[in-house]
Amino acid sequence: MAGVAAGLLAAPLMGVPQAPPAFAECNPYRTDNYETHYWAGTQRLSMPTAPRAVRANIEVKDTWVETQDFRFAVGYVMLRQNLASGGYAQVGWWEYDNQERHTFVQQTRSGGGFDNWFHPKHDPGEAPFYAVWQDPANDDYVYFVNGVEQERRPRDFFPQGASIVAEINSLATQMPGTLPAPQYVVNEHFNDADMYINGAYQDFNGSEYNTNTSLFGMKKINGRHYDVWDKLDCS
Repeated sequence: MAGVAAGLLAAPLMGVPQAPPAFAECNPYRTDNYETHYWAGTQRLSMPTAPRAVRANIEVKDTWVETQDFRFAVGYVMLRQNLASGGYAQVGWWEYDNQERHTFVQQTRSGGGFDNWFHPKHDPGEAPFYAVWQDPANDDYVYFVNGVEQERRPRDFFPQGASIVAEINSLATQMPGTLPAPQYVVNEHFNDADMYINGAYQDFNGSEYNTNTSLFGMKKINGRHYDVWDKLDCS
């Protein structure tokens, strides 16, 4: 336990350069299909040894969010059960309509549903180091941002995998990141991605998780760096 916690508290706080925010926010002019969720990022599932922690620098984006209530764009790290419908524990950045921003923690309940806890925001262009780990001593999930504990909640499932993703809940919202053309290279960056497994941190080395490859892009730069973006034309 001490080794995991010490690693989280000693996490590198590496910023990621970003193009001016004006080039990042872009209205996709797509139909609003609220509560249809889309993901783009990386994941590892069905792991023979359970991961104890997952962490990454995730760049906070200036994203176009559909202006009707409860639409959002988010980027986060997550410990999860094997099935997409199973339990999860996640922490990251959250942007609502009208540019309301938060740091958020979300965790499922054993009886169904989930709970959210909100914390002070980070601004676009920052790349906080988000981490969630399972504390076997207290049977808790513990959530960190830049090495500082945000929440500690009782564990309600045993993790079998992990994900690092961006998510939207309507096609009228922009997936974080824009088309990777030279004049506006403003992808969503997941950097320094790793996980704690078999007693040590190792590169995340995940596979692509993209629920609509015609609309959203994902590129694995290496085992610790992944980019995602919306394929809409912002030129």
